[in-house]
Amino acid sequence: MNSLVVTLVGMFVVFCVLLLIVLCIVIYSRLVRGKTQKPGSVGNNSAGSNNAENAASENDTFSPADNINPELLAVITAAVAASLQGTNIRYTVRSIKRIGHTTPVWNVAGRNEYILSRL
Repeated sequence: MNSLVVTLVGMFVVFCVLLLIVLCIVIYSRLVRGKTQKPGSVGNNSAGSNNAENAASENDTFSPADNINPELLAVITAAVAASLQGTNIRYTVRSIKRIGHTTPVWNVAGRNEYILSRL
């Protein structure tokens, strides 16, 4: 009978600590989320999707000098929309920056050789 009481008290303590951890995570995420959003940004507008569309057309920073194909921009925007599906976050793609290769040259050469051998 004593072992049953010890087991139940142990389980109660474990669940209370887990509940405390979850509560701390929720509070921390709300604090972080509140600091990252800027007042007056597109995400805080509650007037509907018209404001988001107007902001997207006003903030059109892409020009032919950027060498960004409009079709590529559409594909990247669609990928961002697909990855944020289900979240209530409004977004605007403001810039696209190419990043250089972070892999060593020998790794890229090996990959190219492997791919060309399969063709």
